[in-house]
Amino acid sequence: MDKRIVIAAAGAGKTYFIANNFEKDERVILISFTNSNVDNIRQEVQKRFNDRVPNNVQIMTFDSFAYNNLVKPIEPLISCKRSTGIDVNTNPVEDTRNPHYVKVDDITHFMNARNEYYVNRVGKLFLRCNTDIQRLVIDRLEKYCDAIYFDEFQDYNGFDFKVLKYLLEKSKLRVIAVGDIHQSCLTPLRSSGNPVAKLPFYKLNGVDDLKKKVPKKVIFDEITLKKSRRVPKPVCDMIQDKLAISIQSQSKEKASIIYLTSVEDIHKIILDPNIPKLVWDKRSNHPKGKNYVNWSYSKGDTYSQSCIILTGPTNNPDNWINISAPKTKNSLYVALTRSKGDIYLITSKDYNKWRKYVDKT
Repeated sequence: MDKRIVIAAAGAGKTYFIANNFEKDERVILISFTNSNVDNIRQEVQKRFNDRVPNNVQIMTFDSFAYNNLVKPIEPLISCKRSTGIDVNTNPVEDTRNPHYVKVDDITHFMNARNEYYVNRVGKLFLRCNTDIQRLVIDRLEKYCDAIYFDEFQDYNGFDFKVLKYLLEKSKLRVIAVGDIHQSCLTPLRSSGNPVAKLPFYKLNGVDDLKKKVPKKVIFDEITLKKSRRVPKPVCDMIQDKLAISIQSQSKEKASIIYLTSVEDIHKIILDPNIPKLVWDKRSNHPKGKNYVNWSYSKGDTYSQSCIILTGPTNNPDNWINISAPKTKNSLYVALTRSKGDIYLITSKDYNKWRKYVDKT
């Protein structure tokens, strides 16, 4: 069956694609990493099916999928305990030298005192099961499901990615993963202290690196969603030229990239509540400024206009090509791709000049 990874440019219509790519009578599971993205997919499905979600379509988070489909059905075969849900708040001890660390062959390595599975270890538990048990899980999935769609594949690191890879490799289902590799490394790590937690996306530089991490039978589609419906052509051209990230525009918006240098121009934009100010982190926020959003937190947002306050390593666009830290490069890419219209750029030097100005007034 079809095993495919669809590489999507920012604003290319991933959610629409996922909600409309399957046949109407196909039994599908549509999976995303966050509740907000699940809601977005549900809304698109409802648009397609007259304001309803058909019975043959299931929409859920990855955590719900892993718990209800990979672990819960086989609990009697792997433990005498019965789970009560998922613990999404606790980060269990990963350091084997810590006296509170629980060895992996003990079910309490995966489960807290309330019999809830640690959210970052559900996939790990499934992958530690023997092949016979894993086959039972996959056979069950294949009986009531024809296809699984994964949204935002770049958010899957550690054992979550290993589960995705397992389904691509071992199942007979159609498995389609959609995402943008250049928007990876922006979500908090699920297993702080675990060396597996950052893999593979913190070590990847592009699609060619990803191809080495999945089975060879997986087809890479770099065409279907290569054009952004959101990002204007001047911004796409800048991203390709300065960041060496491939992105094309099909937007017809007449937009500009505007560099602000004077205190007066900066003041006008910073105080405009309708223009989001995209900053590296909250340390750049100023009490008199309006509508600050962190670069990485803006992922998934769409704005009419935006203002990006640059940082030391990103002040000069001619140096963007030399950015080596994946999180910095990807966060900048995300910030640049949020606006449907004009983008205002302010260097940290000019922004600090404005801060001094307003602090005196």
